[in-house]
Amino acid sequence: MRSTRSPLTPSGCRRARPRRSPLTRRRPTMPIPTPAADETHDEFIARCHRALADEFTDPAQRHAVCEAAWRAEQRARTRKSLKVSVADEAQGLVEAVIATFGVVDSDGDLTLPEAFQDGAPVRLSAYGHTSWLGALPVGRGELRVTPTEARFRGRFFLETTAGRETFATVQAMGDLQEWSYGFDVLETAELTPEFRALGARRVLKRVRVHEVSPVLVGAGVGTRTVAVKAADPTAALRGQILVELARFERTRARLLPRA
Repeated sequence: MRSTRSPLTPSGCRRARPRRSPLTRRRPTMPIPTPAADETHDEFIARCHRALADEFTDPAQRHAVCEAAWRAEQRARTRKSLKVSVADEAQGLVEAVIATFGVVDSDGDLTLPEAFQDGAPVRLSAYGHTSWLGALPVGRGELRVTPTEARFRGRFFLETTAGRETFATVQAMGDLQEWSYGFDVLETAELTPEFRALGARRVLKRVRVHEVSPVLVGAGVGTRTVAVKAADPTAALRGQILVELARFERTRARLLPRA
């Protein structure tokens, strides 16, 4: 099954029906606990249940409120950990986070760390996955897997107009730039009660990534540009010279009289 990690795909708009958070169904009279920095999920949920026992007498509702508080804090921590590094002009290398493990994205998918193949080569698609519609790829690279996230490390094709323009856009967008990827699902894991409690509708255990793309809004949590830096200060200039030289040779060949 092929999919992309963006709520807006070339085949149509896929938006989840808005759901009200348990935190907004009624206004609590006492503050809702927030997870401590060194607190595990189970530790926080147990503490939250104790703190809200009088406020929410229904255990199911109390659990939903605590889970929502946990997820909200995890998203906030992901945003706070954002790091963007931009170097000088004539740059080609990029590193971006494309997936965060163990959290539920806006499609209801939870991705396990073993889902990605570390070091797998991958295409860098034109903005918004439009290479599926025929737009030329704007770069290439590979997947790198850490204990908490999957990253794309690659290079924009600065020798091409599309590559330069996409690079400039990603560079200018900075911390607003989000990322997505097109993939096939090879294997899913069991949707356990623990995963359901997190809001997951599917658990991705193994996927094949075909392309990575900068997008306006990504489905994944915490996707971001980590670094955009120089591969070689003269690489872009050399590439542009080669492109212009090839254009000149084609024009000269067309204008010269045929023998």
